[in-house]
Amino acid sequence: MTAARRLAILVADVVGYSQLKGQNEAGTAKAAGERRNAARPIVVNLGGRIVKTAGDGVLLQFPSIVAAIEMRDRSIVHTTDATAALSGQCEMI
Repeated sequence: MTAARRLAILVADVVGYSQLKGQNEAGTAKAAGERRNAARPIVVNLGGRIVKTAGDGVLLQFPSIVAAIEMRDRSIVHTTDATAALSGQCEMI
């Protein structure tokens, strides 16, 4: 019998992104892209993959809930840097 495949999905976005884009569209988009690029190797290292991105949102897939929680925890550590760069709040949901 084949073992059931288990995976976890993590969705994240930046709170207030539209307002930030209204204040500085190019800078906000650049900062969000830089953060997404910085997260990419962490996602891969945890066995995950970026399924989809749209504006400030990202949909991630991980092989286990443990890996998804580790990603969330690492993201929270970096939230302060992201918040300073985007002049807003980041929230993991």
